Amino acid sequence: AVMDSKLSIRVVTDPEEFVALRECWNELLQRCEDDNVYLTWEWLFAHWSHYGQGSRLSILLVEDQGRVIGIAPLMCSTYGRWPLRFKVLENISVADTDYSGVILAERKEEAVSALLEYIDEATRRDGATVRLTQLPQDSRFLELLEKEYPRFSSSLVLDKRVMATCPYLPLPATWDEFFYSVRRKRRNNLLRARRALEKDFGVRFERAAEHDDLEERVSELIDLHQKRWQGEGLSGTFASQQAREFYIDVAKELCRRGWLDLSFMRVNGRAISAVYGLKYGGKFYYMLTAFDPAYADYSAGNVHIMRLIQDAIKRGIREFDFVVGGGGYKFYWTQHARQNIGLVVMRRRFPAGARLRLFRAFMRLRSVFRRSPRENLRLYLLKRKQRRLGKAADGAARVKC
Repeated sequence: AVMDSKLSIRVVTDPEEFVALRECWNELLQRCEDDNVYLTWEWLFAHWSHYGQGSRLSILLVEDQGRVIGIAPLMCSTYGRWPLRFKVLENISVADTDYSGVILAERKEEAVSALLEYIDEATRRDGATVRLTQLPQDSRFLELLEKEYPRFSSSLVLDKRVMATCPYLPLPATWDEFFYSVRRKRRNNLLRARRALEKDFGVRFERAAEHDDLEERVSELIDLHQKRWQGEGLSGTFASQQAREFYIDVAKELCRRGWLDLSFMRVNGRAISAVYGLKYGGKFYYMLTAFDPAYADYSAGNVHIMRLIQDAIKRGIREFDFVVGGGGYKFYWTQHARQNIGLVVMRRRFPAGARLRLFRAFMRLRSVFRRSPRENLRLYLLKRKQRRLGKAADGAARVKC
């Protein structure tokens, strides 16, 4: 019998090599159980290009005799100043993503073990802390990490916490099957709202096509999004020019791959609702939204979602993923929700517990100080409401089971 060779880890630090990995990357991802659009080369390379300044690329390739069988898309960042300074190995998409993870295509348990051996050495050698954000709770990588970790528990501390709630809607085979599963009162409200929008305003639905000026279309969504959130005293997703440029540039790349689904509802040519969606791997990702609060009484946002769900069912899509954020309107459509997990791994040195708490407090305060006191208060109240809705959905799911 031929014995399996020992797996090795190779670190990619050159952006040119990141470019060269494109074909291999997506081929491996298609064989990975955790395949999602946020792990594609296109999404992560755009992230690195726009948010990677000040960090060093540190992509970990798991190799079997020189053949890549797994990829951990990481970068190395430094936060704070001496004496409170942290060297952090973290996912490339840490700045803004709904999901992250590690690509495992073959010999998966051994690949995770090899990654832990590398992390063990990196934390010993450099004092690095590993931070992985937005890992889906049902990911294969997370399952294998928890299985392999006990072998390293004498030298590494692993802290796992819930980061976010992600509502999702499993889709049936037909629209009628879905629509008549919705409570009658809610069904009637949606139909009345759609008829009112059509009768009173002549609303029309449109999708951005590949030949459209995508920069103009995405900018239109961004402006509508910012108008809504700034009206509520929050900065919004696109407060920075960096974020605007990222979402415009990645839209062009995703559109070329056929993964972008950018749609609008318009009244007299003016957008009253917009959705920056992604369709990939049998799922629709309801990623970014914008709507005009002046049409809130007409439930313009929910009418838009109804149209997207109807189209998704027609195209054979099996799941409508509302992604990160347990906003109340999402639970209008579903009681299903997943949780995203955040991991921190550091060296088990005395006092490990205090160092872990210090790191988490530092990263939390770093986020807080970048916002105004008013915005922090509004975000706190919003997140508390989302947690309450997420717990209610989780309880409803258990009752149904």
